[in-house]
Amino acid sequence: MNAAALGEALQQVPSFREFMERVAGDAVSGRHVVLLTGGQAGASLLRAGLEGALVRSQGPLLRAVQLADQFEGEAPPVFLARMSGLPEEQLRPLSKPVESRGFQTVYDVLWLEGLEALPPAPARAWLEFFRLSTRYATASSHVLVLPLRKLVPPLQDVTSDTRLALHWWWGRLSGLDLRLMCRLVEGEPLLSSEAVWREAVLPHVVDGNVELATRLWDVVLEPEAVLLEALRMYAREQGMDASMLRELVRRLGRPKAERSSGEFPPATWRPLWEMGAAWHNVEHGPEFTALALAAVEDIPAVRNRLWRGQAALLMPRLDRVRMDVCRALTEKYGRSWPTRFGAAVMDEDQRRRVEEDPLSTEHGPLELIVRRPDVGGQRFIPLVQLTRRMRNQLAHGEVVSFGDFRMLWELQEGLALG
Repeated sequence: MNAAALGEALQQVPSFREFMERVAGDAVSGRHVVLLTGGQAGASLLRAGLEGALVRSQGPLLRAVQLADQFEGEAPPVFLARMSGLPEEQLRPLSKPVESRGFQTVYDVLWLEGLEALPPAPARAWLEFFRLSTRYATASSHVLVLPLRKLVPPLQDVTSDTRLALHWWWGRLSGLDLRLMCRLVEGEPLLSSEAVWREAVLPHVVDGNVELATRLWDVVLEPEAVLLEALRMYAREQGMDASMLRELVRRLGRPKAERSSGEFPPATWRPLWEMGAAWHNVEHGPEFTALALAAVEDIPAVRNRLWRGQAALLMPRLDRVRMDVCRALTEKYGRSWPTRFGAAVMDEDQRRRVEEDPLSTEHGPLELIVRRPDVGGQRFIPLVQLTRRMRNQLAHGEVVSFGDFRMLWELQEGLALG
């Protein structure tokens, strides 16, 4: 999957646009911004979102500044002047507190990226410069945006005020948002079994992590073992050490999966959120990510995430296939066919229901009926066998494979069903 295509789709998701427009609104009003990304969102995606929001609001341009380009010993104002072209004296905080009215016009928004990768000494210098900039005015109107994976100690006492805006990227993408992104990438309508499966299952294993979605775009079609190994590999790349994660959960206690619509994660969730091990979504509330579950080898829990998407996709589809076959038999034999051919394999309650509505014939009796030579339903046997098996697996909390779904798709097309 082209990461750029998924990134472009993200820019069209309403919840993402609304969040970035709030950040842009603060920047246009002259407030410096701390943007807490957590382990679920790449800074480049948020930067592109803010850039788009500033353009839509006809605000100032966003200038990305890579702090890794700083010379050794170079002071932050000197470095920013070199990178932005602004005079150095306009970037130094003045010695008097800023008035509450803030800036009149914002000319520059500077995105300071890479703080967390700096050695301790220059990182402290930047944090002190940012802290001073949020307290004192500068000679020119510019805004600093500081994206951080977590709220570092020097900034832990900051709160949003007239000169500073604090934004948490916590639960901003729901499962529905991820499905929308898949649809935007694939196009409308979905014309392949791969696209339908991906839209249903992928959101439940990436948990709002768009970068991970690009990695698993095709892997989600592979057997379970391949998907699990891909999750483990990505977790290792992100520094999500299994023993460290287990210790963190042991020390904090397994947080209750209470629903929360807050702007930021509860205190017990924050260390997990910062490392990409926890997230919040409107459908299920705060929970561990599938990535974290794979890292600690909680395979049943990962399977449950897969089952969520599969069940939502397949249970209605399997029921529709069953009724389509029942409808074909009703057209051929009339409404009495279930009891005519299957009374011996039904209990009293089942017979009563099929007499009222032949489309209510269940998967088990239906398979036995189409197998009868005198019914002439041989063409339906592979499809009915498959739907019965898949339905039983899902009903018992077991996952099914994409290979089975593709076979279901092809059998439906071959019989002109669905």
